[in-house]
Amino acid sequence: MSLTVRLLLALLIPVALCFGGYSYLNAQLRRAEMLEEASREVRDHGTILEVATDVFLRDHRLIEMAELTENLSRADRLLGVLIYNAQGDVVQSSRSVRSYRGSFGALVSEVKARRRPRALVRGRVYVYAIPIGTSRSAAPRGVAVLLRDLGYIDANLVEAVRNIRSAGLVVLFVIAVSTWLGVRRTVVRPVGHLLGAVERVAAGELDAGVVASGGDELGRLGVAFNQMTASLRKARDALEAKSAANVALVRRLHHAQRLALIGQLAASLAHQVGSPLNVILGRARYALKQGGQGPRDARHFDEILRGAERISGVIEQLLQRARRARGPNCPVDLRELARSTLAFVSAECEHRGIATRLLAEDPVVVQGSPDELEQVVLNLCMNAIQAQPKGGRIECTVRAEGQEATLVVLDAGPGVPTALRRQIFEAFYTTKGQSEGTGLGLSVCEEIVQGMGGSILVSDAAGGGARFELRLPLDVRAPPPGRLP
Repeated sequence: MSLTVRLLLALLIPVALCFGGYSYLNAQLRRAEMLEEASREVRDHGTILEVATDVFLRDHRLIEMAELTENLSRADRLLGVLIYNAQGDVVQSSRSVRSYRGSFGALVSEVKARRRPRALVRGRVYVYAIPIGTSRSAAPRGVAVLLRDLGYIDANLVEAVRNIRSAGLVVLFVIAVSTWLGVRRTVVRPVGHLLGAVERVAAGELDAGVVASGGDELGRLGVAFNQMTASLRKARDALEAKSAANVALVRRLHHAQRLALIGQLAASLAHQVGSPLNVILGRARYALKQGGQGPRDARHFDEILRGAERISGVIEQLLQRARRARGPNCPVDLRELARSTLAFVSAECEHRGIATRLLAEDPVVVQGSPDELEQVVLNLCMNAIQAQPKGGRIECTVRAEGQEATLVVLDAGPGVPTALRRQIFEAFYTTKGQSEGTGLGLSVCEEIVQGMGGSILVSDAAGGGARFELRLPLDVRAPPPGRLP
C-alpha cells in the first residue's frame, strides 16, 4: 500500500467515523423528538376523547361515540380509536383499526387497575391507553386506546441520514482530493526522490543526491542524506586507495617471489642444460656445414639447430626476466610468427595425428620482442598439443580489429573449466602431471603480453576445446599489407 493511500486512510477513516457517529446520534435525537411530538398529539386527542366517551358511556350514547371515533381516525397520522367498557369488551372501534380489537387485553387490564394512562410502541404504531370516568371511589367505566402511525418517523430518519451521508461524502471527497494533492506535493514527491536516491546508493552509486529544500523534517532528512553520501564517498575513496596500495604491494611481493624462483630455475637450467645444449648446437652447425645430407635429413638438422637456439633464447630470457630486463621492441608480423611456429611444431603434430590450420589473409604487425612473442605462441601451441594426445586440431587465426591485433589459438581438447581460468595464469599452477609441466608457461606468457600492453583470455572453443585469445595494440606505424620490409 502506497504512502499516499495510507495517509488518506488515516485521515478519512476518523472523519468517516465522526460522520457515522453524528448520523447515528442525530437519528436517535430526531426519533426521540418525533416520538415526543407524537406523544403530545396523542395525549391531546386522548384528553378530548376521555371527556366525550365518559359522557357517552354513562348515557349509552353509542351512536355519537361511533361518530366521534370515526372523526378522530381522520386526524393527521392517527390510525383509529378502540373503546373498551368496564368488563374489557370492545364497545366501539374505528373501521381502520378493527384488526387490533383483540390485541390490547393486557394493556386495558393494566390501565384499569392502575387508573392512569399507559403508552407503548409496537413496531410502527404508537399505542396510548387512558382510563375513562376515573374517580377516587369508583372504578373506570372503560378504557380508550388511541393508535398513531409512526412509519413517517422512519421515513424522515432515512431521509435525514441520507442527507447527512451525502454531505459527508462531499466533505470526504473534498478532504481526500485536497489531502492527496497536498501530500503528493509535500510528502510523496520528496520521499520518492529520496527513495530513488537511496536505491541508487544501495546499487553502489554513491554520487546520488537529493535537492534538500525547506526547513521541515523532509528537508533536514535530505540534508542528512547528502551528508551521508558524501561521507560514504570519502570512505570509499580512502578504502579503494588503501586496497589499491595493498594489491600493488601484494603484486610486487608475488612478482619478487616469482623472479627469485625464476632466477633460481634459470641458473639451474643454464648450468645443467647449457653444456649439452652447446654440444647440440655445435654438432648441428658442423653437420650442416659439412653438407652431404639428403633434403629430409637437412631439414631435420635445421629444425634441431633452430630448436636448440630457441631453448638457448628461452634460458637467456629467463635470466633477463630475473634481472627485470626486456629485449628491444620492433615490428613483429603475427601472421609470419604464427606460420613459423606451426611449421616448427608440425612434426610433433603429424606424429600425434593433429591437424594444423592458419587463418590469416594480411600481415598484422605489432610492436614487441620477436623472441618473447614467439615464446608465447609456441607455449600456447605446445599446450594444445599436450591437451590432444589422441589427435585433434590446432587452428591459429590472426586478424586486425580496429586498433587491436588478435591472435587466437584453439584446439579440440577437453578445454579449461571456468573455475580454473584465472588460476592457470598463476605461477607454478598446472593441471598437468608432475613430469609434464612446471606451471610457469602461461604465467610467463601473461607477463610478456601485459608487458607489451596487451591481454590474454581463455574461453571455450565453438566446437569444444580451449580457445586462447591474444590481444595486442596494433602497430599503426607499420606499412600497409603487402609492403612489409
